[in-house]
Amino acid sequence: MQRFREHAQEFIGGLVAALTILGFFLLLSWPTSLIVALLIVIAFLGYLLWRVAPPGIHAGDQERLNDLLRILNRRAEENIAAQDFYATWNGQIMNPIKVFVFEREGIEHHFLDPRLEEKRAVLYAAASEFLKQEAKHGFPPQGWGTTADRVPGYSPSESEGLVDREETVEIHRSAIFPAAAAFLEAHAELVQYARDRGYLVDALTEERHPKVHEWDRIQENAERRVQKRVFGRSDGLT
Repeated sequence: MQRFREHAQEFIGGLVAALTILGFFLLLSWPTSLIVALLIVIAFLGYLLWRVAPPGIHAGDQERLNDLLRILNRRAEENIAAQDFYATWNGQIMNPIKVFVFEREGIEHHFLDPRLEEKRAVLYAAASEFLKQEAKHGFPPQGWGTTADRVPGYSPSESEGLVDREETVEIHRSAIFPAAAAFLEAHAELVQYARDRGYLVDALTEERHPKVHEWDRIQENAERRVQKRVFGRSDGLT
């Protein structure tokens, strides 16, 4: 797509230049109506040139994109995509979303590229909604597992064959799953636009962002405190 834009820019730019030069040469001999028609054609081609050749890539935007894609990297995306939100999931999958929503909301994290910023705003709204629905409709298991585990009201083993519990699970799951899907779609659209526009998206494959690690440690320390208080130990449950 980026290569197509470059070729289209060169072609239309050359055509505009040629028609402009031709117009000057024929200005004295052509009827006014034809001159007006030529100017309209030049204006239309100029509009096409603007459409296929958006402003150049800003270095600051690449840095902001690297930060965003390292927070919401491939691992974070795959961890969410792997969930059907019927089965138990680990709450740590939400930590990249929390960093993005709570720590990257300021204007200093906005892009100068208007289309890229539009994609970021859509992604931010989708991430906020996903975080809200998971917090509202995801619960710690009742009497088993760890505080990091989350279920949509009940786990499959707790709800199987019990109509009221199955209905409860469906209510909670039907709120979380579409929000997760919308987030993943917005993430894919931002990455696709950035790649087509010529930005580097290599940060997707980098390790977990240090800020995400901080949230992981906070959650793990809270889990250890609960285990020590309830079970008298700080290691994992057996």
